[in-house]
Amino acid sequence: MYLAHLRAAGPDVRLISLADKLHNARTLLGDLRDVGPEVWKRFNAGPAETLWYYRSVIEALRLGWNHPLIPELERIIDEIDSLIKIK
Repeated sequence: MYLAHLRAAGPDVRLISLADKLHNARTLLGDLRDVGPEVWKRFNAGPAETLWYYRSVIEALRLGWNHPLIPELERIIDEIDSLIKIK
């Protein structure tokens, strides 16, 4: 499981994962703003599952490691969450 692997990963792997997830989350946020809820048709998981996954990644990244981009990822996820609640 990816989350278990991430919890045990070293800083280099965590940083790569963080950068990837941050890019994906920023893209998702932009698409939500541009396309709206239709964006979820592109995914196998719905909004709730997607938010759970990203929050689980954030939790795994924080275990024994700290990086200034983690709060940025969390901010993006919170913004996605707020957009979902508005619509």
